[in-house]
Amino acid sequence: SCPHPKIHIIKQNYPHYFHLRGKKNECCYYEKPPKMNLTELKKDKVNLDELLRHYALCCEFMWTEIEPTEEGKSIYVIDLDGIGIRDFAGEVVVFVKRASSFTGAHYPERSGSIYIINVPSWFS
Repeated sequence: SCPHPKIHIIKQNYPHYFHLRGKKNECCYYEKPPKMNLTELKKDKVNLDELLRHYALCCEFMWTEIEPTEEGKSIYVIDLDGIGIRDFAGEVVVFVKRASSFTGAHYPERSGSIYIINVPSWFS
């Protein structure tokens, strides 16, 4: 296993966490992409590939420590509170797309439900 020297920087500037379980005992993972502080991450020389590696490590942690059973499923909650129209052209969207592709490629049978909350009224 490789060291993860920027874990504290990423955790301070990218709100994401595991919390409780769903009604069917699914592991719940929450993410707040609009609250990601890209300015601080860039200042600390954290690039998109390092963020994606961190996301992959979070997935591995979920499936080896929190929910190691083969039939385990997850609930993925994406909180869009505070997102603006300009955010849809930026690196946050690139990250979300690449993270979703990673999950679909490596854990397609594990996806239970995906909820997108606090969606702005202009988003349809």
